[in-house]
Amino acid sequence: MAETVQASQQDGHFNESIVNEEILEDMKKNRIDHMKYLPDMEQLEESDVMDQVISAMNAYDYDKYTEADVRRALAHDNRTPEDFKALLSPAALPLLEEIAQAARIETRKHFGNSICMFTPIYIANYCENYCIYCGFNCHNKIRRAKLNADEIEKEKLDKILEAARIAPTAANAQSQRLLVISSQEAKEKLSKGVNYHGAPLAIIVCGDHSDVFVRPFDKKDMVSVDATIVADHIVLEAEDLGLSSCWLTYFDPEIIRNEFNIPSNLEPIAIIALGYADTEKASPDRHSKDRKALESLVCYETF
Repeated sequence: MAETVQASQQDGHFNESIVNEEILEDMKKNRIDHMKYLPDMEQLEESDVMDQVISAMNAYDYDKYTEADVRRALAHDNRTPEDFKALLSPAALPLLEEIAQAARIETRKHFGNSICMFTPIYIANYCENYCIYCGFNCHNKIRRAKLNADEIEKEKLDKILEAARIAPTAANAQSQRLLVISSQEAKEKLSKGVNYHGAPLAIIVCGDHSDVFVRPFDKKDMVSVDATIVADHIVLEAEDLGLSSCWLTYFDPEIIRNEFNIPSNLEPIAIIALGYADTEKASPDRHSKDRKALESLVCYETF
């Protein structure tokens, strides 16, 4: 019976109809009520803590504090409740900058330069608790699901493609056309025209010559410009998601066109291979020796 109950909870919400009344009553009896005190917790209704707090609040006379009281509080290493009363009084208004600096020192003393943020990322909505404020409460009758590895990777791909979709293009013509390569059959075709380094995924970035902004002065269309911007967005989003990428331009465009039935109005501009690196990322310090000096690349006002 325990296995049946467990299976039911994993498949969805708990179905009370599958257990008899005796078992159900026992389960309810042993259920934790999060609105009640647990053993060894201090019970405030039997304590005078709340009365003390309310009494101190009612007795607080903020007008009795002076600037000298505020400065005295700021000078203390260990501040008392009386010090904080002074710091919260109107007399502290002219000294807000000093208070801010003292708070900054105190923060750095305990936390350094760190900023901690709680950002939960859920890959499942299963839960064995029933916190009354939470939609995942185990007694809420909702459909339960858990993302598997493939679904997580699909979410990452969707984010990458969305980044490509919203990339800016010349005159907002949006000439980019993307072909996603993920199946083994498609990757075998891809390997005929390019070394994609065995990546699990690749995106062929094409430009549509029939749907692109054309510069009127020299009739040059912006297919390559648009596709390059889009490819750059793909690479940056992949990096942000913890993926590695390789921007490939050394490929045979005719083989790629034929293998994937790319229409004549589309031109493959770049191929982005995506996956997880099996080596450590290169240090950005390499740019000091692997890149040309800035002065050899940049001119001012005229060449």
